[in-house]
Amino acid sequence: QRGFATVFAEAHSRATTGTHGWGMTIDLDAFHPDEAPGVGTDESEGLHSAEVFAALRGIAHKAGFSGLEIAEFN
Repeated sequence: QRGFATVFAEAHSRATTGTHGWGMTIDLDAFHPDEAPGVGTDESEGLHSAEVFAALRGIAHKAGFSGLEIAEFN
């Protein structure tokens, strides 16, 4: 459909427009089960770590980035 990079860029734009700071939550249930086999809810068309890690590298040093939360990590 729209693709991870496009959706992530849109979300980043929304989160950073008119704000002094922003953060991000990653829910491991959103990942493909081959890459996160211990999650409670399998997402057969889920995210792939390479895409997510590339996006994180791109935002880690951006102005206003204040935190990262990882949910469903057991």
